[in-house]
Amino acid sequence: MKKLALHGAAWTVLGFGTAQACRLAGNLVLTRLLAPEAFGIMVLVEMVLAGIQMFSDFGIGAGVVRNRRGNDPQFLNTAWTLQVMRGAGLWLTTCIAAIPISIIYEAPILMQLIPIAGMSALIGGFTSTSVLSLRRDVNLKPLVLWEISSQIFGLLCMIALAWYLRSVWALALGGVIRVAVAATTSQYLIPGRKPRFAWEHAAALELVNFGKWIFLSTALTFLIQWGDRSLLGLFMTKPMLGLFATATIWSRIAVEVLLRLNTQVMFPIYADLFNRGDPLLRKKLFKARLGLAIAFVPPMWALSLGGQWMIDLLYDPRYAEAGWMLQILAAGAVGAVISVPASSILLAVGDSKRHMILQAGRGLVLIACISAGVYLGGVTGMIIGVAASKIVDYPLLAWSIRRYQVWMPALDLGAFLLSGMVILGGHAYFGNI
Repeated sequence: MKKLALHGAAWTVLGFGTAQACRLAGNLVLTRLLAPEAFGIMVLVEMVLAGIQMFSDFGIGAGVVRNRRGNDPQFLNTAWTLQVMRGAGLWLTTCIAAIPISIIYEAPILMQLIPIAGMSALIGGFTSTSVLSLRRDVNLKPLVLWEISSQIFGLLCMIALAWYLRSVWALALGGVIRVAVAATTSQYLIPGRKPRFAWEHAAALELVNFGKWIFLSTALTFLIQWGDRSLLGLFMTKPMLGLFATATIWSRIAVEVLLRLNTQVMFPIYADLFNRGDPLLRKKLFKARLGLAIAFVPPMWALSLGGQWMIDLLYDPRYAEAGWMLQILAAGAVGAVISVPASSILLAVGDSKRHMILQAGRGLVLIACISAGVYLGGVTGMIIGVAASKIVDYPLLAWSIRRYQVWMPALDLGAFLLSGMVILGGHAYFGNI
């Protein structure tokens, strides 16, 4: 099991690191071809797509990974049928949502952009269940190679379109191309595996029953991951929102890696350990979380201390104000880095209800922190509120996992205390670098 975890983690970090490097390099190129306003508008498009995706997610992937029938062809084909149906419904919903969203955010172009970009949901629904089977077996090498190749192709198309069109349309069309390439090539991940339309009532019922709380928790996850941008979009200009999006990309690097590790490595291994009743579970979990904290917390210190310098170095003067935003968001991201590895335990033990309650609490904390920030400091206060919410919501995590004897206050509070000393001390000594 340890060998499987290390092998899976190595491929996950390698693959996601490469993907993030490509994404950041692409962002540097695209910001020289497009104005901040284009990224601000695209934030709103991505927000709508993510919201519709999350408000309709009933955990097909997690249901397949943790189910004992996860390799049964009939079970997999039923899951694929549900996935295709969901993708078609998502696209129709984006077409309907485009009109009110364009009015609310006073951006008429969203009326055309959202339905076109939403085609990615329709196309993505046809992605092969081979992806889920490989993830279930923690066989990540083919998955990593597949994801990187499709992302690089999509990014190159996006850059070419940006050079030619010089508009936000390049970002929207490039995203659709990337998903189309990924869905097509996924059919060849496992030789001889071809998903087919099928319906087994028992399998569908089992997936839906498991996913009913996933549905609510992922809908609430939308508030956590996109609530800041959805609210900021109402108060910020589109160029300022584009700057916030640039800062967010950098501040969430470690969090995104941890989320990927959770999904592809930690979740299936946690589930197996719980299913086997491993008596050394807490000890193994402590070692894993300690290693992740050592690897991912220090980069957030560096971004919080030197974010302005980095933005000034990498971007042209139009993006300079993203620097102070990055410094604030990176300090708050320490809380997310500490919490993320522990939160997957709830789904691993099948407690999707408690996971939903946790996400609901986090969403309420985010809204409260942003509201307080608006009242006390306007747009700057909102950004501080976004960062603070990632730390303030920690007691909710402690409550949710304590029941399973895996809450580790010494590890978590020690990481918080050390981070506070480094970041505050660093700013006092070095100033704004």
